Amino acid sequence: MSEIKEAVLRIKQAENEAEAILSQAKKKADTLLKEAELLSKNKYDEIIEAGQKNAGKFKEQAIEEGKKLAGQVIEKGMQEVGKIRNIGQEKINLAAEKIIERIVQYGNRKDD
Repeated sequence: MSEIKEAVLRIKQAENEAEAILSQAKKKADTLLKEAELLSKNKYDEIIEAGQKNAGKFKEQAIEEGKKLAGQVIEKGMQEVGKIRNIGQEKINLAAEKIIERIVQYGNRKDD
């Protein structure tokens, strides 16, 4: 009978060791899970921050490019306005010259 008792004691001892190993494994798994969650959160935060910085840079570049293009459009518009004003002034000058020519040519006659 002592062999049977000894075998039962060994089985109980093995069960106790297995429970201890299982308990340690669960604790280690919990620790690793928490570390992984923290690491992934930190990595996520880094990626979001880098994305926001890049977005800010792209926004600034787009604004600068927009200002440059707007300046070019405004400059071209001002040139066109200047051309229109010059054409208008030229026509006014030409009309004034023709009026003066007719006055000189025909005089200031009144039909009596």
